[in-house]
Amino acid sequence: MASSSPSFGPLVSPGELAAALEGEGPPVVIDASWALRYEGPKSPAAGYASGHLPGARFFDFRRVTDPDSPLHDTVCSPEAFQAYVRKLGITDEHLVFYSQGRFSGAARALWLFRMFGHERVSVLDGGLSVWKAHGRPLTAAVPEVEPGAFEARPNPALLRNVVQVERALEDGVQLVDARPPAIHAGEKDFFVAYDLDSPARGKPGRIEGSRNLPSAAVIRDDGRLLPLDELRRVVEAAGIDPAAPTVASCSLGVGASAAAFALSLLGNRDVAVFDGSWEAWATRD
Repeated sequence: MASSSPSFGPLVSPGELAAALEGEGPPVVIDASWALRYEGPKSPAAGYASGHLPGARFFDFRRVTDPDSPLHDTVCSPEAFQAYVRKLGITDEHLVFYSQGRFSGAARALWLFRMFGHERVSVLDGGLSVWKAHGRPLTAAVPEVEPGAFEARPNPALLRNVVQVERALEDGVQLVDARPPAIHAGEKDFFVAYDLDSPARGKPGRIEGSRNLPSAAVIRDDGRLLPLDELRRVVEAAGIDPAAPTVASCSLGVGASAAAFALSLLGNRDVAVFDGSWEAWATRD
């Protein structure tokens, strides 16, 4: 039987989360910070060690990436995801994800859990920076957890591969690209700019017909999401139908998850993420 659920939605304010953590059946808080590189003093793990929300568990994206893929950050098997999430002590609790920086990591984690069948998920609006700005406490203590009993139930409707994207485009499905404008326009090469080894390095460009919705365009200066009316205006100004069936893409698939989350806040329940995104598209046979 599922545990009691907090009474908040997919986007949670610091005040709402703080109150829920003091109440009955509190959610599980997850530091879901993502990075291109996971070593060094500025890595997500180092940031977590220096201070995180009380009780927060650290979600290591490297543990949920397909180790046999030549691409970055492609989704692991259901078995691997389930095994890792159980080690985090998760069964069926309501989960609240936050990022140390921009919200893309939290949105990616939320999408992964939804894709593997767990719908009781939320994102902390503004992440760690807004939590601190509100004077909320941090800790360096790592919580001790018992293994959970999470069961992965994949939802293929939320995931697309290259062949499926090709077919979707033939069918006129809307494609939203969450990369910065210069990268979407092909003026900059993401993999060169960030010095990443990739089979897509040296192949800048975009998928023909894609509409650009940069992740930075949907957040305020402090990292919080735009109010819904303003978010809708930004989406529509980009030539995107907020309600249309959509495939979200970016360079690797993380920013795409942020775009998918933003559209879901506007009520769209038919948004899939392109696994591998431009890296997969640029290197397809």
